[in-house]
Amino acid sequence: MPEAHVMVTRLVLAGVLGALIGAEREYRAKVAGTRTHLLVAVGAALMVIVSRWGFGGQGDPGRVAAQIVSGIGFIGAGAIMVNKHAVHGLTTAAGIWVAAGIGMAVACGLYALAVSSAAISLIGLEVLGWFFRNKRRLLAELDGEEGDKALRPVSTEVLVPNDKRRPASVPGVFRIVLASGSPRRAKILEAAGVDFAVLKTDAQETSIPDDPEGTVKANAVAKLEAARRELAQNPPSTPCGGVLAADTIVWLDGRIYGKPRDLAEAAAFLRELSGRTHAVFTCVAFAGADGAVRTSVVRSDVTFRVLDEAAISSYLDKVKPLDRAGAYDIDDSGGVLVASHTGSYENIMGLPLEPLAEFGIMS
Repeated sequence: MPEAHVMVTRLVLAGVLGALIGAEREYRAKVAGTRTHLLVAVGAALMVIVSRWGFGGQGDPGRVAAQIVSGIGFIGAGAIMVNKHAVHGLTTAAGIWVAAGIGMAVACGLYALAVSSAAISLIGLEVLGWFFRNKRRLLAELDGEEGDKALRPVSTEVLVPNDKRRPASVPGVFRIVLASGSPRRAKILEAAGVDFAVLKTDAQETSIPDDPEGTVKANAVAKLEAARRELAQNPPSTPCGGVLAADTIVWLDGRIYGKPRDLAEAAAFLRELSGRTHAVFTCVAFAGADGAVRTSVVRSDVTFRVLDEAAISSYLDKVKPLDRAGAYDIDDSGGVLVASHTGSYENIMGLPLEPLAEFGIMS
């Protein structure tokens, strides 16, 4: 039997390797992050160690390993979500499965195998992820769409050129109903040439700090359903081709920055975001003529300038921040705050263009 410190070292190493994979998943804002992968790896290692040496050498580690492999499927299945024809979470579920395997390898003293497995997994996730993201961006550009631009300078230029707009819908028929009172979302739809009507809702919003994707998805769907209930009770005089809703949050260090309650909280938000890079998540939910609800979550990263009190005070004097997630608007004096960003500019405003094209709302 190995010495106690050797077994503890194996548990620690299993946790570290599992956490590395989880950190990559958490950076990508997936449903299972650092803590989940750490616990899976440590748990798998612990069960193998106990089975091998915890019963006077009479255990059956092979059988326990087989049970771990099959049992971990229940956890992985919880990370998989099916939305109509789209499946999300398979990569995260596979990461959990690999973390369990790494934990078992460490418990058996196969350190080189465990470390190399973790390295290969991380390289695969990041390199292949980068490749496919850039491939999608290139295809979008070839189709005439603007695509994401890394470190794109802040600008208030027209979001969609006139020659890229889709022809107007049949006169007198709303193509969609926008379940939002946000002037920024209305501005994006107008620039995209989308025919729409506005319907404000009072849906109850939720906040899950360790699941930003789940938060925006739940809120966007809640707004959509509230709008559909209102339309069912008070049908519009002209038909509509669908209902569109969206929810946007700012996320940093496991904290969700929604709309500030007052100017004091708005100033506090800006101080905490100063000089740092945060994520902006938006979920767009759409229900078309068939009634099926489709969702899409988009992430952008925003780097703030280092802000002093004078800059914060000046910005709050210029902009009404109380209806903006994170207490700022990139399209309204955003250059005062934002040094650079990666990803969709319109996503940071509150309504990314990619899902609109995906759902057939715009070309």
